[in-house]
Amino acid sequence: MENNELIINQMPNLPESLQAILDRYTDTVVKSLKEQYEVLKDKIEYLETKQPVNPVIISFLFSQRKSRVIKLLGGKESNAYQDAIIRSATYREAANAFKKRYKIPRYDLLSKKDQDSAMIFWNDWAPSEELTKRINEANQSGD
Repeated sequence: MENNELIINQMPNLPESLQAILDRYTDTVVKSLKEQYEVLKDKIEYLETKQPVNPVIISFLFSQRKSRVIKLLGGKESNAYQDAIIRSATYREAANAFKKRYKIPRYDLLSKKDQDSAMIFWNDWAPSEELTKRINEANQSGD
């Protein structure tokens, strides 16, 4: 806008009607540019924060969950892992904890803004006290 004013001020004796037309045109262009900027800003915000993460990331998160559950059950050879009820309960509790933490009904709705914290979620996740007790009892009964 400053450049337009500079150009206009350098023009000698513009008729008033031409000046008014130029002002209206400048206002229209500026308004249009502001509207376009707002639309682009909203689209960029969506892409950076709200857009769901890439399916490859979702696959990786499933893999992390699986590894964490197997480890917490004591490995694939453990009694707790071999017990389908305990194994299912652990997977279910893990999935529910993840969905509750990120307030999503399905993994594929995880927002990009949560991607980094989701990657480390499984490092610290542990089953409930009750389920941990069931896992320990199952594993001790086979010793």
